Amino acid sequence: MEKYDRNPLVSFVVSVYGVAQYLPDFLDSLIQQSADIRRVELIFVNDGTPDNSVEIIEAWIEKNDVVAKVVSKPNGGPSSARNTGLQHVSTDWVSFPDPDDVLVPEYLETVLDTLDTKDGTSTDLIVTNLQFMDDLTGEVTDTHPLRVRFKKKSQTVELNRHPDYIHLSAATGFYRIATIRQLEIEFDSRVKPNFEDAHFTAKYLMGVTSPKVTMLREAKYCYRRRNDGSSLVQTSWQKPEKYIDLPKYGYLALLQEAKEKLVRIPEWVQNVVLYDIFWYLREDDRMHSATANIDPQLAKEFHTYLEQIIALVDEHVIADFRVVKTNWYHRQELLQRFKPKPIQYTDVSVNALDVDKQIVRARYYFSGELPVETFRARGFEIQPIHATVQKYTLFGEIMMYERIAWLPATGTLSLDLDGHRIPLSPGGFPDAPYRLPASKIWRQLNKTAVPVVGEPTFQDSGNAGWRRELLRSSKRALKDTVKSGLRKYDSWTVDNTVRSLESVISREGNTGGDSVVDLFGKAHGAGKKFVDSLQGDFDSFDKFQREVILGLSKSSKISSLFKNSWTLIDRDTEAHDNAEHLYRYLAKQRPDINAWFVLTSDSSDWQRLANEGFKLVPHGSIEHLLLLLCTTHLVSSQVDHYIVHPFTPKLYKAFPWKFTFLQHGVSKDDVSRWLNRKPIDLLITASSHEYSDFVDDFGPYRFSSKDTVLTGMPRFDKLFSDALDLPESDRKTLLVMPTWRRWLLGEAVDGGNLRETLADFWESTYAESWVGFLQSDELRDFAEKFNLNVAFMPHPNMRPYLEDFNLPEHVTVYSYLDTDVQSLLVKGAVLVTDYSSVAFDGAYIGTPVIYYQFDRDEFFSGNHVFRQGDWSYDDKGLGPVTVSQNELFASLNDIANNDFHPVEEFSERVHQTFADPDAGSCERVTAAIENLRRPLTYAEAYLRITEQN
Repeated sequence: MEKYDRNPLVSFVVSVYGVAQYLPDFLDSLIQQSADIRRVELIFVNDGTPDNSVEIIEAWIEKNDVVAKVVSKPNGGPSSARNTGLQHVSTDWVSFPDPDDVLVPEYLETVLDTLDTKDGTSTDLIVTNLQFMDDLTGEVTDTHPLRVRFKKKSQTVELNRHPDYIHLSAATGFYRIATIRQLEIEFDSRVKPNFEDAHFTAKYLMGVTSPKVTMLREAKYCYRRRNDGSSLVQTSWQKPEKYIDLPKYGYLALLQEAKEKLVRIPEWVQNVVLYDIFWYLREDDRMHSATANIDPQLAKEFHTYLEQIIALVDEHVIADFRVVKTNWYHRQELLQRFKPKPIQYTDVSVNALDVDKQIVRARYYFSGELPVETFRARGFEIQPIHATVQKYTLFGEIMMYERIAWLPATGTLSLDLDGHRIPLSPGGFPDAPYRLPASKIWRQLNKTAVPVVGEPTFQDSGNAGWRRELLRSSKRALKDTVKSGLRKYDSWTVDNTVRSLESVISREGNTGGDSVVDLFGKAHGAGKKFVDSLQGDFDSFDKFQREVILGLSKSSKISSLFKNSWTLIDRDTEAHDNAEHLYRYLAKQRPDINAWFVLTSDSSDWQRLANEGFKLVPHGSIEHLLLLLCTTHLVSSQVDHYIVHPFTPKLYKAFPWKFTFLQHGVSKDDVSRWLNRKPIDLLITASSHEYSDFVDDFGPYRFSSKDTVLTGMPRFDKLFSDALDLPESDRKTLLVMPTWRRWLLGEAVDGGNLRETLADFWESTYAESWVGFLQSDELRDFAEKFNLNVAFMPHPNMRPYLEDFNLPEHVTVYSYLDTDVQSLLVKGAVLVTDYSSVAFDGAYIGTPVIYYQFDRDEFFSGNHVFRQGDWSYDDKGLGPVTVSQNELFASLNDIANNDFHPVEEFSERVHQTFADPDAGSCERVTAAIENLRRPLTYAEAYLRITEQN
């Protein structure tokens, strides 16, 4: 099929393969162009497509007055198809749009108008504005990482002068066909699964003496993000070529060719390669990453090529890379791994001040061996108060290390590494003086003077410096809000409006009320009425609401309720975990601590805790916000967003608490990519292995003895006491307690812990394996033979599916909502789980454990929150690991034959994990939390003398 003449100015070469469902949208966007579509030569290349795409295109050509042809070839991939299409181009310019995308109506007109201008005649490449289009909703968003290039309506830049203005997409580029043919370049089919566009574009521009690129903001190209994740970009991380062919034939070959032809590789070419390289580091840095379980041999080959690639990239180009926002430590990984510097040039950042402990954190990166360190403070040669070494890896191979040392902050500091005095930079990593006075530390990081050594620095929440600063900033924000809404008024009116609002806050925020909500309602209502009376056109009422709340938080009523409070919370929707147990201990043993417990008011646990006398505050309520404004310690078994950022961070970001993470269970896998980013001031651990994993040098975590303590979990206290009180003959329950899978999570409901259900849940291996075990005749016979009750306690995320479970009568289902987990655990004769840390709870009181891991390869593939670390279920697990139902029943019989006691091998592992179980965890946790705000004594800070002195 061909409809063709010789009038067009530009050509579209369109590679067609398996896009029948998307073609109508693309073809419609061509017809809807505001410019004459006949000015475009359309060359559709049938790349052996298996669907009816060709029929759709031919029918469209027949129907419309277009200049078009279809060229067919055997399947060879998009590069091969585009090369075939190039042979048929008869115009001056060519572009390569993809047929699953869409062009806005003004797209072609904007490009053609530019070609008729001076810029169009002198430029080498025209670039259009790529936008992302949601496959389901059709919503278009301007969020591409390189969108900064389109700040101006149109601009032409010389790449050699502006090397950050790189271009990567052939679909959004217009190329001179004469240049392509003169240089004899084409798309390299070996460059896959992506980067072939950037490779082609770079070779094209390298052939021009001083390449010029024109960016057109109004020519918007809508790139479809497929909902099924089937695009080449979306699936590329699973392909071996991503780690071998792409680095070899893409990045390395491009740099080598540039060096050969141009002697000095242009910085923009280096930036093109670095832009893609940094995506590898970002992807592997994610907790849930497709690269988590990469084959070690594949990783080794990738690193071989990466070393050759970075050898051709200038050090300063890596250090100064600003094409897109890139983490400092990602740049450092490449520099430390492949371009190590002499130690005397190492950057040391002094960037975190613990005001209460009066200590400051120093950090630097290094490769190889840890340098010989000499820390000095107040003339003493000292050891760090706390220190650790964190490793950074890429696909399992070490890239660099970070040294983290906490030092006294009330004296002048200095540092020698391998005998060289090193500059110390307060706040960041740029060059700085070689000696860092304490006055500069406190002025830079806390805007206060140096405190007297040993005297408490913490001020109570009624008059703390943070509150004064927050109030000042909120008033400024309020004034800005008023100005934006009252533009028609003069400055005198605006200033008086602000003062009037502040008066309302002060007056209404300190009057009486029956409750906190009444008090807020009075102040908020009066203020809102006042603002409405001004007839201001406000875009948002949020800033004013913030001012009312801050004024209310200073009132005597709120202060008497929440002053210096400890706020405890498990999940937003339920309790039953470490925070509940710690609160109960505080209420009974430490009434001097003003402890509160947060929970949604419709939780099934609310009334139970209220009847027990818990001081409860509804999660997400005004009381919750006011409580947090007065909280000194936030304590939770969870560290999700709804715990540490329950309110809009942009409006309420200056909270005064220190956060203690009690953990939900014992950490055994590598969760560093998750926890290292969390705002944790104190991390509670319960086993020796776990503590070592967090604080040992050269591990993946940022934590040290400063923020990590081995105390045991608060819930272990009741567990231990109940187990002592229960006769062994009463332990007659076979416990089945599996964890969840991240890939089975539905969307969050209202941003909390509840999740929507998945339609295909019952077809999952997870559902089939657990239901198959619970429904099996073998389980029924085993329970009858040994007179056991079968108790199934599904993970809370399984709760919405329970009504569809078809379980036999001998299986009793328990819920975390209404079950005392400790009371159930102590009755366990044996515990069957998969990866859940509940195995540690059972083992703590001597219950035999079996792991049923039917999906362990998928679980550790990076799709779950965990990555496998040094801890191994096979070598350090608290019971046998089974992967099939037959193995599971064999292990059950082994335990039964041992009178339902752990066999000797696993009994010894339990002892190594918990040397001396007791009921003192809550007391130790409380002491550790209180210690967070205790300043160091002079001896602790400065008399930690090295052995040499």
